[in-house]
Amino acid sequence: MVKSQNYYSWRPSPYQELLLKGALLNGLPALLAWQEWSQTLDLNRLDYASRRLLPLLYHNLKAQKIDHPFTDEFRSLYLDTWAKNQMLFSKISPLLQSLREAGIDTLILKGAGFIVRYYKDFGLRPMNDFDILVPTRQVNEAIVLLRHLGWTQQEKTSDKSLPMYLSTRHALVFLNPAKYELDLHWHVLKECLAPGADKDFWEGALPIEINGVQTQVLNPVDDLFHTCIHGVRWNETPPIRWIADAVTIMNSHVSIDWDHLIQQAEKRRLSFPLRHALTYLADQFAAPIPPKFLDDLNRILVSKREIEEFKIQTNPPGWFLYIPYMWIYYPRIAKDTGRAPGILGFFRYLQNFWRLDYFWQIPFYFTWRVFRRIVLALSNGKT
Repeated sequence: MVKSQNYYSWRPSPYQELLLKGALLNGLPALLAWQEWSQTLDLNRLDYASRRLLPLLYHNLKAQKIDHPFTDEFRSLYLDTWAKNQMLFSKISPLLQSLREAGIDTLILKGAGFIVRYYKDFGLRPMNDFDILVPTRQVNEAIVLLRHLGWTQQEKTSDKSLPMYLSTRHALVFLNPAKYELDLHWHVLKECLAPGADKDFWEGALPIEINGVQTQVLNPVDDLFHTCIHGVRWNETPPIRWIADAVTIMNSHVSIDWDHLIQQAEKRRLSFPLRHALTYLADQFAAPIPPKFLDDLNRILVSKREIEEFKIQTNPPGWFLYIPYMWIYYPRIAKDTGRAPGILGFFRYLQNFWRLDYFWQIPFYFTWRVFRRIVLALSNGKT
């Protein structure tokens, strides 16, 4: 069975699916999945997305009392993850404190909050970065503070292009001198950029403490919603970890308000990806999802544009970058951010999205991006 894959989708390969079942299921289903997956296991050829699941696999094998020659190596990966996450938390907590002292509200998204609330073990979920949400109205203050503290913006923008660039995005990546990575969010979802798009996320947030610093996290329903919507997108590194996160949330004995989840999906016009994600989890991982909820979710009317958004977003960008997706997606952006509809408004959107100071730079920037992709493909022997 092929261990490395290049799936152009949000779903795992058959081999990755066996690994996920071995890491997440209990009893005989977990044992059978593990046995089939391990028959042709070659750790030296295992893809990166799968390697990130090995600490969780180790934990489940231990709980199921399953032993194997690779158990010691899995344990080493678990301990290494534990140590790295402890270090990452210790480096980020002073930043959280600085934001707090500056009067900037914070909310922890994804990995760090999941570790504290659902996994409850620093060794089970590898993290490469921290995701911090700040209110949209305070994003400029947060950026100024980050720069003052020595964090640098990975995607460079001029002072002229920054305000409009922020209106096209939901997050920016920052690095500190020690190369720790922070994703600064001012919106939870890249599909929802209206000024008040995150109001109910903040209203439903729950308090949490990170290394003694007070902050917030999404409630379990919004965590599950965010995990599914973020997970069902194409990514260069197959984003299969979303499956482990979603199943762990649902199996962690938290209360899920399924009616609220329906409301979030309808309100944000994201019921189609949520339907696919949760149906898959119920079918393949016996996720505890009420059948009535899935029936209600399937009855929500979905527009052709939402279906097109999903199809394009779950495939790689191709030679035309993300322009086909952005064109399909633009009416949503235009409505949320008050941009002009039509082709002129779309090109202004591209200018802002690509951090360009002037409109005339668009064709030159696009040509350069395509040329760079061709050179990269040729150097990798793909054409």
